[in-house]
Amino acid sequence: MKEHVATCAACRRELDALASTQDLLRAWPDEAPRLDLTFVEAEVPRRRFRLIAGLAAAAVAAVVLFFAWPEFELSYRAGELDLKWGEALADEPLTRAEVLATQEGTLALVNQLLRASEMRQQRVFDHLLTEIQAQRYRDLQLISRQFAQFDREIHIRLRRDEAPVLEVLPTARYTNP
Repeated sequence: MKEHVATCAACRRELDALASTQDLLRAWPDEAPRLDLTFVEAEVPRRRFRLIAGLAAAAVAAVVLFFAWPEFELSYRAGELDLKWGEALADEPLTRAEVLATQEGTLALVNQLLRASEMRQQRVFDHLLTEIQAQRYRDLQLISRQFAQFDREIHIRLRRDEAPVLEVLPTARYTNP
């Protein structure tokens, strides 16, 4: 390091500046410690935490009250979320016919949803199949063009390499031993 500082002016200036800082720190007089020090714990700011906790509690309370309210119906029909506010439930129990009618209606809705889902899946599958077939066709066209190019190159090479052989052949005699 001493060799480098001897040859590098920038490093020498930086070393001199650090040396002067060292001298200033050494010249600083020592102070006797005071014995009447009082230690105080740092106060953690709790205001922000209280605000966040209060907002979260209010949001949870609002959601609980909303869903605990007895006079509403939340349903999903025809691809839309439907929220209905209704009247209080009757005190009379449902008859067997009403329960069966409700079950049949629910079963019909579930079947309708299943058919709609299957139709969507079939459309997605058909679209994907069309894309795959189109990509396959493009790939086969590319392979066909590559084979045609390869065939042309081989034909050119054979014609080029065959010409000297055809010139030599008539002059050479072949005898069967």
